[in-house]
Amino acid sequence: MKQWVAQTKEFTDKGYNNKTSLWDDAWNNGMMADAKVFAYFGPGWLIDFCMHVDDPASAAAAGDWAFIKGPQGFSWGGTWVCGAAGSDNIALIKDIMYTLTCDSANMQTLASETGDFANNTKAMTALANGSYSSKVLGGQNPYGNMLAGVQTIDKSNISAYDQGMNEKFQAAMKEYFNGNVTEEAAYDNFYTSVLELYPNLSR
Repeated sequence: MKQWVAQTKEFTDKGYNNKTSLWDDAWNNGMMADAKVFAYFGPGWLIDFCMHVDDPASAAAAGDWAFIKGPQGFSWGGTWVCGAAGSDNIALIKDIMYTLTCDSANMQTLASETGDFANNTKAMTALANGSYSSKVLGGQNPYGNMLAGVQTIDKSNISAYDQGMNEKFQAAMKEYFNGNVTEEAAYDNFYTSVLELYPNLSR
């Protein structure tokens, strides 16, 4: 995280980024065909669900984007399937869960129809080696790069606090990147905001 802070501060000072924030208007407008944005960092679902492929004015509609493996393994999101305790339909629940999470043919179909990445190596390898093409990416098949990226994801320190902490960290550091506070003050603000969000934690 400290490397990210140092790099982002350098990039901000040199004008390599446009100082937008995730989901804001300027961030979204950068995806239009007439924008001058070079790249976005994001999860696989950014491609089909965020880049405005249905908007004729977007770069995605023209297939002007391409996908590469990022400098660090990264994931965001996921779909969870839970069975109710005490259910009298255990066999049916098992079948549904297996079909949605372990049936590689089904996972391949789901991924190919949505452009998303499924947590199934066999299915994703088949797509990577197949003829899948993405409209947003001008016909590129991104699954080989996605597979290479997921090999380096480390979830050994995952916690229930990650999303909230990530959001608070980015918000606090943006003030530092934009020159409004010192780096030390940004860290203090981060700790304060996290303890307000999660009062059961301590610094």
